[in-house]
Amino acid sequence: MNKYILRNGQLVFSKPVINIDGIAKDMALHQDFQKQLLILYKGFYKLRHVVNQGKWTDTYTVRLKREFKHMDINTKRSKFGMVPLDRADIITRAMNTLVFVFNSTVQTNDELINATTYDQIALVDRANTEHKILKSVLVMEHNTPQSIKYDFNYHWVDSINDQLGRIDAANESNSTKKRAKGLKLSVPMNVIGFKQYNQTIMNLNESYKLCL
Repeated sequence: MNKYILRNGQLVFSKPVINIDGIAKDMALHQDFQKQLLILYKGFYKLRHVVNQGKWTDTYTVRLKREFKHMDINTKRSKFGMVPLDRADIITRAMNTLVFVFNSTVQTNDELINATTYDQIALVDRANTEHKILKSVLVMEHNTPQSIKYDFNYHWVDSINDQLGRIDAANESNSTKKRAKGLKLSVPMNVIGFKQYNQTIMNLNESYKLCL
């Protein structure tokens, strides 16, 4: 499994950017929750230049910093009808996610590539499942409105649920078609799309014990 690093201004094949076993051992030595999160954050951060190189590097880094500094996984879970996780579960899922992201950077074969820039590496075929999923996540991250990305309490989810609830209530109470139609038009369809996307990611996380 090949990785790429810069050496003397040239990109060369080298050992993996991070050592998963080493991180796991380091985690076992530190039982403090915040210390474990810091170890994991450093692991994710070291992967920033080999995760969907080029225009997605900044997107990855900004999302990483926001998730670790501002977001609360259990707040998000509560908004999507899921039970909270304890700290041990959070650390386990975060470690699984680090492995997932690491795997997304793995080339699918051991063929040497004549590449000297990150842009050229971006053309390398790494058509594994993790790479495809992570790229989709970063594309959606790039296209998500600021009002959603920086709503750390997920009030936008409450708002869309309230609007959809009023539409359902109007339909059930045999309200006039005009009023029901008016309510439907008041719901921003793109926000519904982002809610459905987040629900899909949450379901993926549940299936594979991740925290994407």
